[in-house]
This record gives sequence, structure tokens and C-alpha cells, in this order.
Amino acid sequence: MQPYLSVVAASRNDDHGGDPLHRTQIFINSFAQQCDKYKLPAELILVDWNPVPDRPGLASVLRLPPQSNYCSARVITVPAALHRTIKYSDRLAFFQMIAKNVGIRRALGDFVLATNIDIIFSDELIAYLAKQSLNPKFMYRVDRYDIKSDLPVDASSEFVLDRAWKSIIRTNRRANLQEVLDPLYGYDQACRNCEPYIRKTEPSDKIRLVNDDGSWQLRPHPNSPIEHLNTNACGDFTLLSKEGWAAIRGYPDFEAFSFNIDSMGLVMAHYHGYHEASLLPPNVCFHIEHGLGSGYTPEGEQTLFDRIRKKRILSPDWPVLNIWVEKMREEQRAIPFNRDDWGLADYVLPEQPMGSTTSVDPQAFISSSQRIAGSVGSLHQEYDLDSFTLFFERESRQVAMAQSSPLAPLVEAAPSQVPVTSSPDFDTYSGMFEHKHDHHSILDQFANSQASTVRPIVVWGPATEFAYIRALLSPHTARELIPGDSFLASGARLSGSYDACLLATDPREMILDLHRHKLLAPSADGAEMVIWVHGNDDSQMQHRRWLPSIKLARRLLSKVGWRVRMESQSELR
Repeated sequence: MQPYLSVVAASRNDDHGGDPLHRTQIFINSFAQQCDKYKLPAELILVDWNPVPDRPGLASVLRLPPQSNYCSARVITVPAALHRTIKYSDRLAFFQMIAKNVGIRRALGDFVLATNIDIIFSDELIAYLAKQSLNPKFMYRVDRYDIKSDLPVDASSEFVLDRAWKSIIRTNRRANLQEVLDPLYGYDQACRNCEPYIRKTEPSDKIRLVNDDGSWQLRPHPNSPIEHLNTNACGDFTLLSKEGWAAIRGYPDFEAFSFNIDSMGLVMAHYHGYHEASLLPPNVCFHIEHGLGSGYTPEGEQTLFDRIRKKRILSPDWPVLNIWVEKMREEQRAIPFNRDDWGLADYVLPEQPMGSTTSVDPQAFISSSQRIAGSVGSLHQEYDLDSFTLFFERESRQVAMAQSSPLAPLVEAAPSQVPVTSSPDFDTYSGMFEHKHDHHSILDQFANSQASTVRPIVVWGPATEFAYIRALLSPHTARELIPGDSFLASGARLSGSYDACLLATDPREMILDLHRHKLLAPSADGAEMVIWVHGNDDSQMQHRRWLPSIKLARRLLSKVGWRVRMESQSELR
């Protein structure tokens, strides 16, 4: 039977959260029984990532209920040899979102739901999905209700759902727009049915309330800020057409702890034209509670982050991600974080029906697969999180040092996150890469400032490029040109007595270069910083590669007192 819906989750046979096999079997049993009850053709795909040595794989320890007619189930194994190619694999045994991409890429259904192994769906939600009337241009979301874990593994779905509705611990609904949500939910955080309250609710211009095929939904506007999107616990329920997942190339393959990556997938879909449609209760999913610190809960938040920090595992933070979020919102399209081979598409991975007693031989897989060169993740290198995250850590230290210096009044307090509102001055880069700059552009730039200043210019860049710049400019200016490395070695400090020029060749390194060269130290008013962006790509590719780093650099430099000019150069010669 061709599945209408593919449900994708990822796990491994470890002890994550305390007895994950028990919770996973409840998830499988309940969903399969509901598929039969409502005649929903579906498949369940479980990705067994980096199987635990000396333990059986998931395919042999989990099973479908007997006589499941509408739900099939298979396990896709990603062997340890592939896992070990990924950064941080020595500290993080499970890359959840990269694993989900493996299942999403191989799904057969018209629609694909990315979820987790400890989720139960309300009967009303499954009945709605079974109508097979989902709109392929929408991305569907529901609220998550957390429930107690005291559920028997072999109980019927009716028993499990009855217990779930009666044992709600906490709720995870849209984090903002409470002035809209509270009346809709009858001021009940664990509302079982919103419909009685909907007729009494005033319309809002911030979000639309729509009845679609008998189901009430909240639909943010296409250009809504991320704060109006339902990102809360979205890793447990994000449903998108197969076409939509392909259009955004799955979740970004960030080689990091999975926190916030699920929200990035949601944001990418919404701003790419697959707009959010959040079903209201009674269409909900339930999350079976697990051990503190094994996943995000308010009570276990500190334990979780302490564990991540102790292992020195990177976690994507919103101050970094917001830069990309705002770019997608502005352009109304997803950033193509991943290559076309996302989801390990180039690898023929072992697949088994759930309940199979045949174990996967990792050695046989390795010998039959192509040679593994580099990480199997598909993230474009320009979106590597390390350099961006390192920048924010250094920025905090720089601001703290600046505030304790005599120049402290010139430095504003560091924001809790990078400002995301657009600024016409900062965002007018549309024509920056549409023409080539030659040496006349460089001459003109410094000739324009001759009448007003004789400040020396400190130039950072490769030694060969500095030599060329000095030979080019010296005959035309009395201003001294000083190599950046020599300037730092002399112990001098940048101030209003110097201008600066940075020859930038790599967007991934530009922000780090600002730190390495101490260009984010406070500068007196009037000093000018010129950043010459150098590259050989076509203008459209240049714009796409450089824009996030350019915006960020200009904001930071302006905040510490530089007058900033951004120019591009296709060639210095």
C-alpha cells in the first residue's frame, strides 16, 4: 500500500533518558493502531544512528503490533564508520537532525512528519490526517503536551490516550502572542478543545484564525517575525510535503548538538513559501516524560546545558542563527545550507523491516561502500557554526574589557543578541558585486579623504597583497601605509589616529580576522575602516556568500566607533 504519510524519527539502542525502548514501543504501538482505526496509509521510518556496540540494533528489538494493515515500518541504519567522519563525533554519539534527514530523504509518502520516539498523537489529529486533504504548500504544526511516563507498553491506544489527557505535566504551545492564545484556549494552558472559545475571540492582525476542513488553525503571515512562529517543541511535530522537504534540503546539517536546529527547519520552510498552519487542540501530540537533562525541559535545562558544556559540544544559539533567520525573512526564501546530497543520498544504507532478526554487519557495509572522504554531512562550508560561535564568545570578552577601559563611555553594552531589525544604512548591498573594481577604485577611495586627513593607514592582508597596495598607493598619497602585523608587533593600539583597511578573502574568516587583528577594540570618532571584499565568483554567488558576514561586520565595527565602508574587488591587479 502506497503510504500517504511517512513518519520519521531517529534513535539508537542506548539508555538515553531512561529506557528509550519502552517509550519507543509505546509510540509505535499507538500510531500503528490509530492508522488501522482511521484507515491512514502510513509508513514509520526509524533511523538507527551509530548503533551501540555489543547491543542489538533497533530493527531486532522493536516490532509492529500484529496484524497492522495500514502502517508499515522499516529501520535504516547509519553505521558508526559514517558517524565518525563528523566533527564532535568523539563527544556526541547521536546527530539527531542529520539522522532525521536520512529518513526524510528516503521517505515514500506524499507528506513527511519529522517527530521523535516518545510521541503519541491525539485521535482527533490522526482522524484529520486520515482525510488525506493536507495542502502541500503548508507546513503543519501542533502543540505538545508533556505527560507522565507510567504507561504500560502493551496497552491499547485508547487506554494510552485516556491516561495522557489525565496526566499532563506541562504544555508547549506558541511561545508568543499570548494575548491571542489565552482567549482561544479559554485561559487553560492544557485546553482539550479550543472550539467552544473560538466564537468569542476577537480577530487579530498579527495572525490569522482559519477553519480548514473542520479543523481550526492559526496561520502566521508570510513575513511574520520568528517570534510569531510556533517553534516551541517543533522537533516533535513538523509535517511538510515531500516536495517541501526537498525544496529546503531538509534540516541544516549543523555538526552540533541538535538544540534549535529543528526551529531552523521550520523557519526555512515558512519563509520559502511553505507557510505554517498550526492546528489547535484537540489536535495535539503528547510527549512521554524522560530523565532530566536527556532532552529539553524547563526543570532539566541546567542539567542538559551543563552536560553539553562539560563535553565541549557546540550548541547553535539564536544570536548566531538570527542573522540567517532575518536574511530568509527579508528574501522570502530558505538559505540552501545543505548540498544536493543531503540526507546521505550518495550512500546505500542498510534497511530492514522492523522486527527483523538479521543483524547489520558494519564491516560488510564499509567494504561495499565508496571510500569515505571527509564528513558525510552535507553542510556548505560557508555555514560552519564554529567561526560564528567563536566570534560571539570573543565579542563578549571584548565588550567586557572595553567597559573596564578609560574609553568605556564610548562603548555601548553588548546586546543579548545581534539586532535583527533592518537598517537601510546597513542593508544596502544589492549592487556591491555587480561590477569589477580595479586599482582606480582603490585610488579614488583614498584620494577622496586626502583633503580631510593625513592619518596613517594600517592594512591587514596577505604580505603579497600589502606590497602591491603600497606600490600602488604610495606615489599618490602622503599617508603612511603600515602592515597590520608590524603594527601589532610594535605594541601600538588603534585609535582615532589611524585609519584601517582589511583585505577580506573569505566570508567564513572575516569576523575572526576582526578579532585577530584587534579591530573590535574601541576607536575614537573619525577613524575610517575600509573592508575590501575579494573573490572571483559571479556577482549573485558573491552576494549570497558574503552578505551575512558583511552585515555582521559592519554592525560590530560601527558599534565600537568606526566609520565603515564596504567595497568589493574582483581583482587587485
